[in-house]
Amino acid sequence: MAIELIIKIKEMEEQAEQVVRKSLTDAKKMAADAEKEASRILEEAQREADELYRNRLDEAGREALAVYEDILRSAREECGLLAAAAEQNMAEAVAAVYRKVVS
Repeated sequence: MAIELIIKIKEMEEQAEQVVRKSLTDAKKMAADAEKEASRILEEAQREADELYRNRLDEAGREALAVYEDILRSAREECGLLAAAAEQNMAEAVAAVYRKVVS
């Protein structure tokens, strides 16, 4: 009976060691899987951040171009108004210069 008990204890110890080894193996696999997943998530976040950055940069470029075109349009309108005003005053200016030269 004592021998059978010792054999049972040995079997239980071996089973316990197998459970420990399997647990360690499983834990290492879980850690490796978690590291892979963390790397994947990081890469995905970097891709999303790069895409967001490019989109925002494109958007800012479009907005800057629109503002530039508005400023250019306003400047052209103002130049047109100034040219029209100068054209209206041209005859009077020529007459004034002529009077100064002739007098």
